[in-house]
Amino acid sequence: MAFTFPNRNPFSSSFVRPGAVRFLSPMGKTELPDLKSIVHPGSRWQIIGPHGSGKSTFVVSLQERLQSADFIVHHHVLHSGNGTLSLVDPRSNARPDVVIVDGLEQLSRWSQWKLVRQLRRMSVTLVATAHCDLGYPTLYRTSVSLELLRAVVASLVVELPESLQVEAVTDELTLQNLLLKHGSNVREILFELYDVWESARFAAHV
Repeated sequence: MAFTFPNRNPFSSSFVRPGAVRFLSPMGKTELPDLKSIVHPGSRWQIIGPHGSGKSTFVVSLQERLQSADFIVHHHVLHSGNGTLSLVDPRSNARPDVVIVDGLEQLSRWSQWKLVRQLRRMSVTLVATAHCDLGYPTLYRTSVSLELLRAVVASLVVELPESLQVEAVTDELTLQNLLLKHGSNVREILFELYDVWESARFAAHV
């Protein structure tokens, strides 16, 4: 059988960023909670899990569903060193129904408490992601399985023609070894699969 050699690497950052890869559960299926069970005035929820395990991907899918249901959503992303958060979204004059804070643990406990109190007064639902338990009801806890990794990789190469590169990145032993090496950090696994793909591309042309 003749092999073709796709020029693009499906593990490039533009293809694996949150939102580019659809959310999948640990069993490799798309599962999101019922929106009616989430949006209540002043309620708060946490999405927790290790670094790179899919929290931001879950949030993107959740936000899309909320907005499709006509909820107004403000999404804030906090990084290391962020100590404050303004709830004023310059892109919207409307009061949000839901505020999503990605990386809430970057705020001090005092700042978190003030945020929760302010949102309760506004009757706004808070959805927060963190690496550790914030003490809120858990909306979703990320976890990673071999089935999930298989499904993510398959979704990235599904439209590509058969090639030595596709065989290399879908090899069962390769995926198992990467899962052992990186644990639940799917982001790092996908970055390494970028190199696996490039190595296979080079070998195919030698």
